[in-house]
Amino acid sequence: MIRVAFTIGAGIVAAMQVGKAVIAIPLIQQELGLTLVQTSMLLSLFAIFGALMAMPAGLAAPRFGARRCLAFGLMLLGLGSLAGGLAMSFPLLLATRTIEGMGFILVATSAPALLTRLTSDENRAPAFALWGVYMPVGMGAMILAGIFLDATGWRPIWFVNAA
Repeated sequence: MIRVAFTIGAGIVAAMQVGKAVIAIPLIQQELGLTLVQTSMLLSLFAIFGALMAMPAGLAAPRFGARRCLAFGLMLLGLGSLAGGLAMSFPLLLATRTIEGMGFILVATSAPALLTRLTSDENRAPAFALWGVYMPVGMGAMILAGIFLDATGWRPIWFVNAA
């Protein structure tokens, strides 16, 4: 049961990476002097990765192992978020969001395969019901964290997500 909770928690952490940009965009735009096109690129990067990389990433889990792919995805999320918190320019921030996007796709595609392996037939439906809320819970947590943005700025959100 702990492994199932960890797997669902990994999905929530991955979803937090999507939500943090949504709430922080006004501060990032102001601090880095970004145009509307640039801010749109930061926000749409995850959708682009989902469209282009979900199938290859989903095929990686059986080949390399779902647990290994999940761990690698979390590592990419952490490194990308840490580097993003240090980014002082749009190209660097975009590069770190690219790393985070790769990590997100790996987590989102390998977690269901891992949940299937970790659960018995009778526990599979509840586990997948919980998995189904990883995105709204993670993004909701970031929206709630938005109340601290005026006091802290956007970078601490990136560092907390890296941890």
